[in-house]
Amino acid sequence: DALTRLIIPGTPADVVRHYQTLARRAQEMMLGTVEEEFVVLDTETTGFSPGRDSPIEIAAAIVSGSEIVQQFSTFVDPGQPIPELISELTSITDSDVQGAPSPEEAITELIEFAGDRRVIAHNAAFDQGFIQAFAPPFASIDAPLLAPNPWIDTVDLARIALPRLRAHNLESLSAAFAPEQQSTHRAIDDVEALCRIWRVLLVALGDLPAGLPRLFAKFHEDTPWALRGIIKLVGDHLQPEAQQFSLNSARSVRLCEISPNPKIDAMELDGGIASLKPVSRSELEHAYSAKGLMGAMYANFEPRVEQVEMAAAIADAYSSGTHLAIEAGTCVGKSMAYLLPQALFARRNQVTCGVATKTNALLDQLLYHELPRLQEALASAHNG
Repeated sequence: DALTRLIIPGTPADVVRHYQTLARRAQEMMLGTVEEEFVVLDTETTGFSPGRDSPIEIAAAIVSGSEIVQQFSTFVDPGQPIPELISELTSITDSDVQGAPSPEEAITELIEFAGDRRVIAHNAAFDQGFIQAFAPPFASIDAPLLAPNPWIDTVDLARIALPRLRAHNLESLSAAFAPEQQSTHRAIDDVEALCRIWRVLLVALGDLPAGLPRLFAKFHEDTPWALRGIIKLVGDHLQPEAQQFSLNSARSVRLCEISPNPKIDAMELDGGIASLKPVSRSELEHAYSAKGLMGAMYANFEPRVEQVEMAAAIADAYSSGTHLAIEAGTCVGKSMAYLLPQALFARRNQVTCGVATKTNALLDQLLYHELPRLQEALASAHNG
């Protein structure tokens, strides 16, 4: 299902079980002082820049606990043609917004609707930028909707509360936790989806290791942070007996749950490095062919001489225990050029090999795309 596909491979079973019950628990659980009324908001716009673009739809809902108390929704006349790409994405056309309120008129109504309630949005800086850019000059900046302090951003909250998910966009979250209320790139639908996801995130915060939410809330207390109060309230309500969080204790508990699979350093093998079993060039040439591992991983795989040369040099460096520096251009397939010989070498010799990336983007690519594909191909080859 959507949630299973969204969870990072290797996530501990107890965390997976918590994630699987979040939607149900979010409907049933009482959250004490966090049950106050909030305004959940979303906008659709002609583009990304408040300086050049304009809202075309604004929607909001007052949510209290698990209930939507009241809703607000309006098309907005942007005063400019809606780009074709935006119409395709949102299904909003020029005829839909003809005669609709101007941005200033719509936001005036929105300010009255929101009152003094705090504002929740997904990727809040985007929506806040448009609302504040088009707010009428006479509007009171005391209203939370227009105040300079940041809104509650559920993207940031999701990254904290649900760290074992591959993605935290509203479309993915709603598909996983509220499939009957999915995000559609229409403001009112996205608001209703976010109302459901909001409570899921609060309950997920309470599932974090005991004491961790309170520790988060204490970080840089002299710096304004919209999530601080929410995280502390959830921690106090859902973890009332929690002691001070200890990373060492939490790590020790987690490691005790993992079945040991001891591996030794290559230098400590009987016979040392000389006892290592190398990965041969002929193996690699087959692996990097349409009929080999790479062909099994990529339907339209095309062999590249440079990729095989790089992989062979890496395999030689592993088996000889020597250092190697490689400079490779684009389109070589560098990730698989080092991952595949490394995986074959590690499995053959029962040693652990590591990869250190410079950027999180590359780390995500390896962790969520390349390594799962490689693991599946290796398992199929072994079973075959």
